[in-house]
Formats: sequence, C-alpha cells, structure tokens
Amino acid sequence: MQGFEPAKLSRQIITSCFVVAALAFLVVNLVVGKTVGASDGRICREMFSEKEYHQPGYGSWAWWLTKEYVDAKTPADVVVLGSSQINTAVLATDAHESQQVIDTLTHREITSLEHRLNKTVGDGNLKVFNAAIAGAVASDYYMVAKALFGGYSKPKLVIIGVSPRDFIDNELPVASATAPFHYYSQFVDTGKMTQLAYPDPIARLNAQLAMTFDKLPLRQVHSILDTYLLGQKKEEPKKHSGNALLAAVSNAAQVVKPGEWMIPANMPPIYVDNSYEYVKRYRDPNPPNYPIQLAFFDELLSWLSKENVKVLVVGMPTRPENRQLLPPAFWSTYRLTLNTLCQRNGAYFIDVSHCNDFEKCDFVDTVHMNASGGAKILDVFAEGIAKRQDLLAAIKQDASIASRP
Repeated sequence: MQGFEPAKLSRQIITSCFVVAALAFLVVNLVVGKTVGASDGRICREMFSEKEYHQPGYGSWAWWLTKEYVDAKTPADVVVLGSSQINTAVLATDAHESQQVIDTLTHREITSLEHRLNKTVGDGNLKVFNAAIAGAVASDYYMVAKALFGGYSKPKLVIIGVSPRDFIDNELPVASATAPFHYYSQFVDTGKMTQLAYPDPIARLNAQLAMTFDKLPLRQVHSILDTYLLGQKKEEPKKHSGNALLAAVSNAAQVVKPGEWMIPANMPPIYVDNSYEYVKRYRDPNPPNYPIQLAFFDELLSWLSKENVKVLVVGMPTRPENRQLLPPAFWSTYRLTLNTLCQRNGAYFIDVSHCNDFEKCDFVDTVHMNASGGAKILDVFAEGIAKRQDLLAAIKQDASIASRP
C-alpha cells in the first residue's frame, strides 16, 4: 500500500489552485471585456468621451491634451511641443490678443500663431495646435509626438521649444518618471529607447508587465476605481503669488476639469524670482539623465524626418538670473550639441536663449513669459518659418498631407 506523501499532496493542491485562479482570471477578463471593452493600445476618438472613465489616465492634463487633439475638426498643420514655457507664452498671448478669458485645459488652438502664419502664407486656413505640457522634458516630447502623430494624425511642421531644464533637470530621476511619459506609454512602443527610459532592469521589467496588463479589460476596472478615488481627493493648487497664469500652467492635479484653470484677457504685471527652484534643478549641469534626454531628442528628430515632418527647434529665452546658474562651458556645448543634432536630422535650430530683445517686463518669472514675451516668441516662430523656404513650402501644401491613419 502506497504511503501518504504530504509534499506530493501539497504540490497537487497548489497546482489545482493555480489552474483555477488562471481560469477565473481569464473568465473575469472576458466578462469585463464585454462590459467595458478591451484596449488595443491605439488612440481613437471614442476613448476620449468624458464618460469613458475606464481609460488609464482619465481626466489628467495629458488625457485632455489628447482629447483636444483627436476632437479637432481639422488636423493641425503645425504642432508646437514644449513645456510650461510654451504654455504661459501662447496662452497669455492668445488671451490678450483675442481679449477673451482662456481655459488652459481645453484651449489648444494657438490662434495668435495662426494669425501670424496665415499672414505669411496668405490663405488664412492654417491650423496650429499646442501640444506643450507642464513639466515635460525631451523624452516626453518624443512620447507625445509618437502617440499623436504615429497613432492618429501627423502635422506638416513641428515647432519644439527647448531650454536646459528639458535635458538636465536634477529633480528627475529617470525619463520614465514623468506623468506624461507614464500616460503615453500605453500608446507608444519605446523599442530601443526602453532601456534608456528604464535604466534599472527590474523597473524595465515592471514597466513592460504594466504595459501588457494595462491592455487587459480587468485592468480597466482598476483604472475606473483610480479615477473615482482621485476625483474625490481634494488637492490644493500650487500658489504663485496670486498669478493666475503660473498657477494654471503649473497645476499638478491628477484629475482636472474644464473651468477650473482660467486666465484673464489682461494679466496684471507681476514678476517672481524663482531662481531658488532652478538652483536645485541645475546643481549638476551634467547629470546622468542628460545624455539620455539628448538621445530621446535625437530619436524624436530622426523619427520626424523619416515621417517627412519638417522641424523648427527654438532655444527659448530665459532671464539672466536663470542663465547664470549654469556655467558658460555648459551653454557652449549645449547649443553646439542641439545645433549638431538638428543639422544631422534635417531640422532647423534658432537660439534666442540669450536674446536681449526679451526684457524683464516680458516675463512672469525667470523662465516663463507673459503676453508681451509671448508675442515676441511667436514672432520668432513665424519669422523663422518664413525665412526657410522648405518650411514655408511644407505648410503651404495641401491639407491632405496631414492624414489620419
């Protein structure tokens, strides 16, 4: 008679439990998939309904940006990428020149730049979209472009506003740590860039597993609960000495709604010296993340070139008190590197980072511009395009070039 074997019985029980659990997981996903729908990882207009609570990142700044992009009646001819430096400039200028209150969440058409470009082109039909997002860095620009242009519609021309913080922010541990990168990772296969975004092998494995499981229907239930709980959480907006423009574009709330972050047509003059913040960001002018951000920027320019999208890169203006936090040697190599990357990938580089035309009265702090500064930088964009025949020819092409896949 065969004796009792506890070890064997334990293995059988564990195996049975695993099989039952796996089957249950499969059945639940099938049921939930029928209820809320499964994600295939591609952007489509239907997923950005305000009732689609199950979408990962629902209600975030990146979610609203994408919603405005896919909801546009006409695909954009020109898209502007950047951070809050772009947002403060173009939002303040649009509000002032239109003399209307602007909702920073949903106002994504840069009417003030459209007016300037349409005067140059002469047909009055160009559309310009603002895809800048607060806190974004070079790797985020790559993610935004790949998600929007590769997954929905591509423009004829991309303008990228850059500053040193986009590449050397000491407060950023890894490229994948930002909210925009995390949000757009559901739509973008980072391929060879994955190792740079997740230098830690364990973090890389976790990210790949997360991206896989995010597409499962059951994971979408988790997203619904996350969105609900975040919506119930009361978050205090960042205070910026009563400046509505800075407060709006710097807001880090995870779930936001239209009407919450408005800027008036005429902002009262105010200036805040935020150098203390950049002392921390710039404490090491050559952090480990610097070459990684440059690699993402290079890959972005290369990909846009392959997609036949023209590119204008603009080194954004900052105040002297911000610039002097970085040594002259950094500025020399930084500008040389950006110019080299642009030349290699068929892009144009205009540097107005040290331009004296931008005065203190054009800024609300050491890096963010108000309406007067915004008008000047938009003039730089428009004149930069007008002076380059291939850029001008690109935006004059038939609108069918900006096709939706």
